[in-house]
Amino acid sequence: LVDDLLSNIVSCLPTNEAARTMVLSTRWRGVWAATPLLVDDAHLRAADGPRDFHAVRAVSRCVAAHPGPVRAVRFIRTSFHRQEHALERLIASLAAKKIQDLILFNRPWPINMPLPKDILRCASLSRLYIGIWNFPDIPTAHRPAFPNLHELGLFHSIIEDREVDALLAHCPKLKILSFAIAYISRSRLRIKSSSLRVVMEWGCSFDEIIVEDAPCLERLLFQSISDRR
Repeated sequence: LVDDLLSNIVSCLPTNEAARTMVLSTRWRGVWAATPLLVDDAHLRAADGPRDFHAVRAVSRCVAAHPGPVRAVRFIRTSFHRQEHALERLIASLAAKKIQDLILFNRPWPINMPLPKDILRCASLSRLYIGIWNFPDIPTAHRPAFPNLHELGLFHSIIEDREVDALLAHCPKLKILSFAIAYISRSRLRIKSSSLRVVMEWGCSFDEIIVEDAPCLERLLFQSISDRR
């Protein structure tokens, strides 16, 4: 089989099985290295021992061992409590290896953990979903933090309303924006974006949603807490 087809096969395997193909032969070792990396914490959990510690360490080792780029990293079953430094190093490594798709949920708690500021250095991201974090302050800068981001989801996270404005300003290509049980100060969501097409909100405590300037907006989907009563 040609290398491109082998690479497609490897990309469909669970993370640990994909890495094990390196032992098959010298050629297969090169195939794994040439395949954009996809890491899922569900594939790397230990049967015994501290589950969260193992998952963070295993993902970090996979990213460090792979030359890049990193196609996707998914944390949906891991708590980062007391693993802040390991997470900071991992996010910095993902930024350096051009991460494209990141799902980062801090489960189950605490909700007030700050998301590492190096997340703003992941300029190659096209898709970002975060859950149960306190979003970092976004500096005012001329260069967008997320110039290639098309899809953004904030779940059960805390972010200042002024930071939403700054975040949208740093995402010039954003098309889909989602909020679920998110917490924003003063409960006001202001939408100002020249690229947004879809905004979805579920279970948030917004008192007010203002579409200030969104010429491409096609859908505004929302269900407030009061609507469900």
